[in-house]
Amino acid sequence: MSIRMIKDIEINSVTLDSTDKKESGTKSTMSVFSSFRLTPKSKSSGHLSFSNVRMRVVASYGKHSSEVMDFITQRIQEYKGLQKQDGKFSAKVPAPQFISFMKGDFSTKSADKSCEDFYDFLEESQPLSPYSSKMAAVQLMFKNQFVYNGDGINLPPSMAMFDAPISDLLGTEVSKLVNKGDYDSLSEILIHLDPIHFKFKETDLKNTKQLSLYAYMYTLSDSDIGVSQISLSTGMTNPVSKTLIGNKTIWKSISLDNPMIGIGNKPKKGTFSKTTTTSSPDKQKLTIFNSNNNAWALFSSIAQIEKNLTSPPASAKITRREGIRKIVKKGNYFSNFWLTKDSQENHRFSFAFDLESYLAEHSLFPYLYRNRDTSVQILDGTGLMDTQSPSYIMNMTAKRIFIDPPSNLPINNLGTNGYSTELGPNSDFPQKIIMNVSRLDDIAIPNIDSSIGQTIAKNKISFFEGKDILNEGLDPNARHDGSFRYGVDYTIYDASPIFIRESLKRLILVRNILDDLHYKLTNTPLRPTAEHATFVDVQNIFDHNTGYLTSKASEIRTYNKHAGKSWSVEEYLSYAMIEYKGIIQNFADKVDTLPLDYFADRFSAEYLRVSYIQEFIEHMNIFIHMLYRRLSEVFPTNPLGRDISSLERNNFESRGVSEFKMPLMRGSHYFDKKVIVGKDYGFGIDYLIKTENDSSDRNGLSRILISEYGIRIGAEIGKYFKTAGSAEPAQAAAAYGSLAPVLGESAYKFFTPLIIRVPNRKDIIQTAEVQGSVYPLSEYAQMFVDVFRHKSLIHPGGLHDPLILDNDQKLSANGRLYDCVVGLLQEQHESSINDSPTIQYPSLDSITTAKDISTSLDVPRHNYLPILDGPLAIPSIIGGKRDLGSADKAYFNAVDSSLASIYAINKGGYKDEKQSELKEVQRPIKFPFAIFGELSIDPELRLAVTYQDKMINSLKNLSSALSLSHENIGSFLSSPSASEIPSSIKSMLVLASTSDQNPIINLNLDVIRPVLEDKDSDTSNNNIGVEIFGEGNNIQVTGDPMKIYAKFMAFWMNYKQIAIVEYLAGFGSLDNMDMPELQADGTRFNKLKLSQWRPFTQNILVAAEKTRKKVLCRIRNYTLAEYIDSLSGSMKRNPHAEYDEKIYDFPVYNRYFFLGEDNKEKTDGEKIEESKLKTSENECHDHTYYVDEKGNGWTSEAIHTESSEVKHKHQIINYEVQSAQSQCYPNCEAKYGVKGAPPHAHKLLGEQAHTPARQPRITKESLDSVLLQSNIPRSIY
Repeated sequence: MSIRMIKDIEINSVTLDSTDKKESGTKSTMSVFSSFRLTPKSKSSGHLSFSNVRMRVVASYGKHSSEVMDFITQRIQEYKGLQKQDGKFSAKVPAPQFISFMKGDFSTKSADKSCEDFYDFLEESQPLSPYSSKMAAVQLMFKNQFVYNGDGINLPPSMAMFDAPISDLLGTEVSKLVNKGDYDSLSEILIHLDPIHFKFKETDLKNTKQLSLYAYMYTLSDSDIGVSQISLSTGMTNPVSKTLIGNKTIWKSISLDNPMIGIGNKPKKGTFSKTTTTSSPDKQKLTIFNSNNNAWALFSSIAQIEKNLTSPPASAKITRREGIRKIVKKGNYFSNFWLTKDSQENHRFSFAFDLESYLAEHSLFPYLYRNRDTSVQILDGTGLMDTQSPSYIMNMTAKRIFIDPPSNLPINNLGTNGYSTELGPNSDFPQKIIMNVSRLDDIAIPNIDSSIGQTIAKNKISFFEGKDILNEGLDPNARHDGSFRYGVDYTIYDASPIFIRESLKRLILVRNILDDLHYKLTNTPLRPTAEHATFVDVQNIFDHNTGYLTSKASEIRTYNKHAGKSWSVEEYLSYAMIEYKGIIQNFADKVDTLPLDYFADRFSAEYLRVSYIQEFIEHMNIFIHMLYRRLSEVFPTNPLGRDISSLERNNFESRGVSEFKMPLMRGSHYFDKKVIVGKDYGFGIDYLIKTENDSSDRNGLSRILISEYGIRIGAEIGKYFKTAGSAEPAQAAAAYGSLAPVLGESAYKFFTPLIIRVPNRKDIIQTAEVQGSVYPLSEYAQMFVDVFRHKSLIHPGGLHDPLILDNDQKLSANGRLYDCVVGLLQEQHESSINDSPTIQYPSLDSITTAKDISTSLDVPRHNYLPILDGPLAIPSIIGGKRDLGSADKAYFNAVDSSLASIYAINKGGYKDEKQSELKEVQRPIKFPFAIFGELSIDPELRLAVTYQDKMINSLKNLSSALSLSHENIGSFLSSPSASEIPSSIKSMLVLASTSDQNPIINLNLDVIRPVLEDKDSDTSNNNIGVEIFGEGNNIQVTGDPMKIYAKFMAFWMNYKQIAIVEYLAGFGSLDNMDMPELQADGTRFNKLKLSQWRPFTQNILVAAEKTRKKVLCRIRNYTLAEYIDSLSGSMKRNPHAEYDEKIYDFPVYNRYFFLGEDNKEKTDGEKIEESKLKTSENECHDHTYYVDEKGNGWTSEAIHTESSEVKHKHQIINYEVQSAQSQCYPNCEAKYGVKGAPPHAHKLLGEQAHTPARQPRITKESLDSVLLQSNIPRSIY
């Protein structure tokens, strides 16, 4: 484009901010708003462009420099005027000759030793002239667009310059017209340039006495050879000068007859001779703003915005409160680490990350994430961000590190424990990277919105899950025993600078619309353009004398190219007010309505005073300037992103952010939970599932389908209840459908163990093992011993991988059980039992030839006749089968020192000499269990609490405490409050309260009673109703079997080891601490560390099925104290209910799980495979690809035809294929015998290739910078 086609360059307004920005290293900032027009000749120049045209703005803040610049600028203006006046003037006085004359004149002044002033203003490079167009100097000096005196650049004194191609300063719409070559349209409009933003680091312009600006456009020549490299010689527009502060100096004009008139003489500390001065002739174009001390009330909102964009988060003030700062020492943007183990002993985990809170603490513009409206836009890509990539988590990689087991150090002043002593990483203590961490997008958090009464960003909280393989069978190198912490490395993309950029662009657009409107109203056009028939004749609508319109604003219509609308003046002003208010509300908690009311009142006048439009523009200029200044701290050379091909350093670098223009943040986080691997290997309880149905293909928490959960509910109910009158329990599915609603909410949340695992023992699956309610007492008794042995072996500082092995595998199961409990008594309690008897007791059996062993707990009951007159004590100790007789005295007399000889003589089936032939001596099991149970379960001696009254080892005492009997148990369980009682406790209360069938009449239910092998004698007050094996379904009474410690564990596991299922309902919020500034802080809501778990309900189950979203659930022990409290508040401090809960705190398999199905949406990999879109070919291959609506995705994997190990794929970001290479490159040939692909990229082909690029546009270099320090999968060929 010829430089002659550009006319009417104008500096429209200037905003000077004299606020000292110490944090950014600047003393003053200044924004220059400028524009230009094209001549109609450009209509025939559609093939030309702005590519070789540059804009220069010179700021002079020294008196002498401004005087010299006034002289040069005046002479150039006059020279160009004479060129127009006389077409032959340029030939008579060529531009190089004219420049040479002025340069010589300056040299004379410089040579005068008595002259102290500087005159080298026309040197091409040393110093750089404000009018130099020397290509080498321009390219060197202005690579960052701005140069300042004092920055090491050789400039004339008291001066700063801006220089950049015009294409860098054009708005989007104008750029489109330029790219199309549509100069016809361009010639019709006022072309606004982006604000030019000066930042003075060393100069404070607050009290300057001189400030002058000079602007022009010029052509940068292709060569520096043979031509004077001053812009008048190489081609420039007519320069414009504005004296904002101080004097403008005017010299005698040159003429055609006398074109060579020098600058004249200047006495020391005087003024130039034969000149006149004008004081601040353009001061009306200058607005001075100081956010710290501004008297104009209209600026109050902008001053508040200034503080919001520069001040630390208001939440930071919390930590200055006494007490709070002792606790809060780190961010609250990670949840707890929800870790569990699965049936294969691998660790599955999940956690949540609060992107909003993280960015509210770490973003360069934290306020934008504390404001609810702006946070939603930035995180969800709505509003101003609807065409931009929102803030998002680019990468999240989990890791596991060793820590010193004793490491248990306080992490705050209150002494809260944390773990900080890391071991390694090295060969002995390797760090494990867990790559298979995936994000979950379909998690339901029921109360997350309703808890605060506001809509939060959909992408505020993200859930992640993963699996750490510890099973050596799956990965021989996987397992490491020891103490660990889990952590994550993450990369975050912060879109807040892009939001400010979009806000600034929108604000500039509105300003330009108003500026264009003001220009049209004050500069009457020749006639309305023919193609816009809706124009009225706008001639003579503005009275220059009064400054008012002569017609109503609602009646004057005009077309605006920026808006693309033909509106009335009134509509333009209304639009501008609405847009401005919407934008300013994004940056302030509470917008001061004074400026809005001020302008609304003036714009509503019937006849508009046009200067109010200019006043509103100046007000907007301040806001634009402030946003531009803040944005320039992030993107120094290109705040508006007009050219995003070059890399820029910014002060994100000091915030742990990528040093390039892509606003990335990287960090690491370690979770507080200390994880010990190995001590509970193979030990624990699963309440809901036997094995995971996804163990081979899921890298995260187990899924339990809605239908599976219903069946488990039914199985739990069917274990304890049946329909009244039914002989058999209902099947699980039927029980869930028919009985669960009757039993109430408790049926949906309370469970007893489904499967119990102890190392080197057979798993006890309770719904199977308890078929018909016949408990395998020996297995439970063995488990009782094993549990306490296991706990003793893994105490703090104890063993990893404890082995629980029997001493003598040749012994019977009963003998091994005896040895186990006696050995544990010796180990843990230093108690010994002498089991070398002088007499051998036979089975308590009246048939001497029988081989039934009454010392065994659960040998099938047949082929023997019980002793019906035995006492209570002896069978309880040595193991009698039934205790129904009353002839205690006779039996005691029989059991004396002669007992053995009497038996030896009279019992035909018993021979002393055969004793040595027995493979083992039969030992009394109940006796050592009684001792072991008391010492282990209830070791504390409390004289006020009798053994019989304790609740922990009783099926009866809770019923007694509640005064339940066969008369009131039905009504009690039919009451609404009983709906919260677990099924096992309901059943237990029935067993203990009545021997009647069908006791729960109102619910049409009956309990399934346990079937015992023998009866335990007790007082009638302590009896319960059971069935006896082999004696039909008749209910019989027996003493409380839990009082017999050999039977204790069977009944504990089936009735009292209860877990409650809870779901993650939401997260708690911080109080505003009576701090008004925190009232509007959106990040104080939904704090992840304040997770809110609620008991599972039927409604949640229904909602999960309806929404098809997953619910995060956990399993927690439901203690004896909890359900006693729920039954009777008067029993809360009942000493009979006290016990050590840690004893029954078993490791839980699948403690955390997701309820619900995964969405059936195709994975990105599946979408790529099905995609027909292809990339361009490069390095002899291409890819198919898939991208989402934001232009992000992946290509397919390219695999070498001769080696499947040589492969790679490319990430696609913002519709651009990122560079990638074979994973093995450059060592592919050495490793696999084939050459791999070097670093390369592709172009997208197909419809996606035409999608407009969006900010941020991530370059190869910036992405590589991220990838080198993160775990984003790179090229994988």
